[in-house]
Amino acid sequence: MAQKLDPQKVCFFERLIRLVGLEGFHKLENVHVAIVGIGGVGSWASEALARSAVGKLTLVDFDTVNPSNINRQLPCLHSTIGQSKAEVMAARLRQINPWAQIEALKLVYSPATAEKFWQIEPDLVLDCIDNITYKCHLLNYAREHKIAIVTSTGAGGKMDPTRIRVCDLSNTKVDPMALRIRKKLRRDYAFPSNKSFHIPAVYSEEDPIKPFETDWSSLLDKICSEEEVVKNASASIAEHEDDDIYEDVENFISGQGRHAPPCGTSSFVTGAFGLAAAQQIVKLILQASLGAESFLP
Repeated sequence: MAQKLDPQKVCFFERLIRLVGLEGFHKLENVHVAIVGIGGVGSWASEALARSAVGKLTLVDFDTVNPSNINRQLPCLHSTIGQSKAEVMAARLRQINPWAQIEALKLVYSPATAEKFWQIEPDLVLDCIDNITYKCHLLNYAREHKIAIVTSTGAGGKMDPTRIRVCDLSNTKVDPMALRIRKKLRRDYAFPSNKSFHIPAVYSEEDPIKPFETDWSSLLDKICSEEEVVKNASASIAEHEDDDIYEDVENFISGQGRHAPPCGTSSFVTGAFGLAAAQQIVKLILQASLGAESFLP
């Protein structure tokens, strides 16, 4: 039986329907995608998915908007500094696609919080995590439970969006983060050495650019003090005080959860990563049969 069309919704998504057809449109509006990490890549990807009529989006991020995010992250405005990235982005996406169910989940994905995350039961997952340990845990869980997942590797230290590529995670080239992920998955989770992982990866073949040394670090320390960042991050997860994630948050903020010193970034690269990742999610949705229980590549 054909799904009933909302005339107003069709009006807003007419150009998308012309591209993917009515059956493809119905696939998109009946699927649940979780985006883990709403930063320089995940924020652009989540907006692209909302504009692609995805029916349910869960935005997962514990962090708050920080002044240093403004060069590349959609949630960051001068008016949103200090607010939850996931909640700011969710409010924005509801304005874009009011028919979609948009949820914000303020959570650091880690082995300690994985059970809570997977309770949302997404059909597909977009992995935009920086921390390689947590990233590999997420990728392995998805593989073990046959949940379709797309991963984004390192968008930092890159200047050329035309060098972005998509292939199976087992076959990336040049990208050092992808190499580290692959090695850890094989070592810790018994991923195969000579076979496909069946995980689409968005990566870059551009050699990473070493960050310039800065001589204004003392000034930045005063403006964007670590104490203030910790304060904002702690406030954003206060309601999850029973989730045993404080150690993870402290590691994340101190730099143990990310590469330090940070790479330089640009919106035209992180945004291109996010848009390419969103396209891969849409591709998996469209290639599955209508009402499919699996969206695996």
